[in-house]
Amino acid sequence: MESRRLITAIMLALLFWIVLQQFSAKFWPAPPKTEVPATTSGPTTQEASTQMARTPKTQPASTQAVFLDQDKSRNDNITIGNSVKGNGYKMRTTFSNFGASLKTAQLSDYAESVSDAKQGYRLISPVEYPSGERYSLSTEKLILMDDKGNELFTVGLDDTKWFYKVAHNADGQQVRFWIDIDRKGQKLMRVGKTFELKKGTLDLKFNIELENLSGENLKAVIRQEGLVGIRKEDPRSEDRKVYAGLRRSGRDGIQATSALRSDLLKLADQMRRMGAVDEQAVWAGQTNKYFAALMAAVDDQGKISGKLIDYVDAKTYSSEPDLGVPDLGKDLSTIWVSKPISVGPQKKADMNFDLYLGPKSHTFFSQGKYLERNYSLTFDSSWCTMQWLADFMAWLLNKLFLVTRNYGIAIILLVVIVRVVLHPVSKSSQVNMMRSQRQMQKLHPKISALKEKYKNNKEGLNKATMELYKAEGVNPAGQILGCLPMMLQMPIWIALWTALNNTFELRHQPFFFWIRDLAGSDALIHFSQSYKIPLLSGMIGDVQDLNVLPVLVLLAFIVQQVFSPQTAPNPDADPSQAKQQKFMMYFMSIFMGLIFYNAPSGLNLYILTSSLLGVVENKRIRQHLEDEQNRPPDPKKKNGSWFDKIQKKMEQLAQQWEDQKTAKK
Repeated sequence: MESRRLITAIMLALLFWIVLQQFSAKFWPAPPKTEVPATTSGPTTQEASTQMARTPKTQPASTQAVFLDQDKSRNDNITIGNSVKGNGYKMRTTFSNFGASLKTAQLSDYAESVSDAKQGYRLISPVEYPSGERYSLSTEKLILMDDKGNELFTVGLDDTKWFYKVAHNADGQQVRFWIDIDRKGQKLMRVGKTFELKKGTLDLKFNIELENLSGENLKAVIRQEGLVGIRKEDPRSEDRKVYAGLRRSGRDGIQATSALRSDLLKLADQMRRMGAVDEQAVWAGQTNKYFAALMAAVDDQGKISGKLIDYVDAKTYSSEPDLGVPDLGKDLSTIWVSKPISVGPQKKADMNFDLYLGPKSHTFFSQGKYLERNYSLTFDSSWCTMQWLADFMAWLLNKLFLVTRNYGIAIILLVVIVRVVLHPVSKSSQVNMMRSQRQMQKLHPKISALKEKYKNNKEGLNKATMELYKAEGVNPAGQILGCLPMMLQMPIWIALWTALNNTFELRHQPFFFWIRDLAGSDALIHFSQSYKIPLLSGMIGDVQDLNVLPVLVLLAFIVQQVFSPQTAPNPDADPSQAKQQKFMMYFMSIFMGLIFYNAPSGLNLYILTSSLLGVVENKRIRQHLEDEQNRPPDPKKKNGSWFDKIQKKMEQLAQQWEDQKTAKK
């Protein structure tokens, strides 16, 4: 009987969750994030291990002599923009003429850390290997073909010194790189790359120009490297991903797919095609918890367009654990491969990209071209999160901040609002479960007598038990069905969790006292070194600070457990089993408290506030139950809340089902 009830409870809970998810998907649909099978392309693992810093030039497809006319000197400090806050520029970018590549990008409006508030956040930085450094946006190679598509030769462009020129104007600055490809002493093609940064924007314009210097028709395929050097923000786990925005033929809008570095390391070539055969990649890039570096293919008017893009691969360049590289995860990148681009004699053709280098912010991604490109698909959420509900929680949090001017107070008010709204649900659920437990407790002597009477007749026992329930007006499924209202709260709490865990606006926002960053741990004391905790460090990361809020959260969990409405004990139960259950409840409270040790202080503030309010709520519910038990029944009292009516209806349906099942036997 108890096993069937448990199975029924699980099935009803799953059914309720599925229906709720389907209802949410129908009325608040979100563009799906698609996962696609891996395809093989690029160099082998052995080749990749020797090409971490640079990809050497490949051999020509024919015997024609090819020469690159390049600059004589290397310059790794070509700068446009400014990282000083308030100077008009939103970032400072540093380039190298070696590969015509982006070396660093430093944001001026966002600090590197709370302790170093004057230093702008370095979003892009070089990946350092023992064999050299890898920069961003190098053009890996150019494949030149005749007008019939026959390959003439392939030349690597990422290990060459390009000519360059920096230009300034009133609106911004730009740097132009170029290199000439010669054949038999004659100019064949000039490849140019231009980066333009305007004041007041987080967008870096990127143009690749092909100029045919010969008298014949040529075609070219470009293999363009993406961005590298994004660091990890979350100390608890790897938070960096590659994302790609995809357009599927016959469908409107942009979907997204993503890949982790750990996914790529499982592949022989450490590379995955982003998108299926019928999907066209239009933007791609990397993100961490709070920042994004996204590269979109655009037309001459700046509109999103993938007409020149053949495919995009997610790529990681190294897998060796003993290279001595501090952060191998920084080499997660993308490779853009163009379709054959036709260039007539003495003509030009180009490809345009629009790079966004900035925060993953709802404020930014909900307007203008970022909204059109659906950059909001880069926000992380679990499979069970209703994104529209998480977005609403983030919106409400920001509105409360406008009133309080303190995100910590806004979090507390948000939790209070959610608790008050859900109080009728919590109260109804717990009261109904406790009522059902009391009813079952009163019937226990009679049920024991039936078990003794029908101890050798299981079918007779089930029939007699159901008749007893019917005669006493008790539904044995009442305790199980009392859990269903609690399921209504789960999507709301999950959405609130997601909103607080991923809201960029909390970054570097103080609360009071020692809490200076609601997006980071509330480090009261910083240790001189980090410590690995057996078993726990794999889940929470290394311990580097003395954090106070997680300790308070742990204590709040224990107090909440003490004041929670207790299930009536079963007289037939083994006392040791009851002690074991009690121990497990306290153990789980302590374990969950430890899990949150390195969690953001804003998240811990939410959990602490919710737990303390839960203690007050549970105390009031227990008092209500005691008063109800001591108060004589009121015949004039109505049938209760709408939750009670729903539960009563479900109990009636469950009773009918049991009656039909008994009748068939």
